[in-house]
Amino acid sequence: MKNLGLGTDFDGTLVDTGELQKYVANELFGKEIPATCRGKNAIFKGGLTSQEYEIVSTEALTNIKYLDKLKFQPNAKKVLISLVERKIPFEIITAREEKEFNFAQQYLKKNEVYVPLKFTGNEQDKILACRNLDIYFEDMPYQLGLLRQVVPKLILFNTYDNGESVLTEEEKEQVRNIERISDWNQFTL
Repeated sequence: MKNLGLGTDFDGTLVDTGELQKYVANELFGKEIPATCRGKNAIFKGGLTSQEYEIVSTEALTNIKYLDKLKFQPNAKKVLISLVERKIPFEIITAREEKEFNFAQQYLKKNEVYVPLKFTGNEQDKILACRNLDIYFEDMPYQLGLLRQVVPKLILFNTYDNGESVLTEEEKEQVRNIERISDWNQFTL
């Protein structure tokens, strides 16, 4: 029997980038925002401006001083280590750019998670990088349409940004019939 090829996105699925952005927004601008990985949920009257969101996002995804503030999603580290120990092929594929990728590498090393990390620099190349996978974990609904064309099984990790109440009609269509999990312990092979 063929080993399954498994992969995951980094932000939102593996780590809770939303809570980190919330922390950074408060630290830099003294503003309370909801935990979010998408600007549309952080930019609002009394929240962040577009320019502030860009600063928060850049700082949260690149500044090493925030490594200790970034947390894994529930049970992600435990499950990843278990998959590695069981010699199940697993990789992290992210569209992060170079500085953001370096931050992710340092985070994984600091936390002793030794899973291959690939960066594509853009979302189209991310889709191509996933083409040999059997299962992929994603948190952004807009990614699912293209991923459906190359990955047999998609799993949507529940975050602040993909609940029914914040999705557009198009995004609701993208997540239809996609398995969802909120904790990595919910995933079984």
